Amino acid sequence: MRKEEFLKDLGRSLGKLKREERRRQLEYFDELLKDMAEGGMSEEEAVEKLGQPRDLAGSILEQMPKESFRKMDVRGVILCCASLVCVTATLIFIKLSHGISFYVGGGDGPTSVFVAGRVGRPAVLYVVTALALGATAVHYVRKGKRGGRY
Repeated sequence: MRKEEFLKDLGRSLGKLKREERRRQLEYFDELLKDMAEGGMSEEEAVEKLGQPRDLAGSILEQMPKESFRKMDVRGVILCCASLVCVTATLIFIKLSHGISFYVGGGDGPTSVFVAGRVGRPAVLYVVTALALGATAVHYVRKGKRGGRY
């Protein structure tokens, strides 16, 4: 395994850490690999000596204090849930706006009741759904530009 691939895998495995702490760990291991290479080892030998990135990340994560870990993205979770509810409600109302009919009773003619109805288009729901989806998209685009993880 090459150094770049090793560091990339290590970075992914350290995804639970805050961005700054993850960067610090990757810089440390990048420097360590450079020092090993300067000491006469090949890149592959140095990477092999450190072991598998997941195993190394596991031992690093065990030693990290609680403050080094990322907090859950509560705002993102709330926005996703709100968007999901709005989209579901919108799809239901779209289906209902085309009309719905069903029978109540035994269906033997005179004793059954035919119910038909139509629901108007709720423009407010469409606007709220669009706003929820837009807010969710903006949140994750901004988070991506700041280097946050999805």
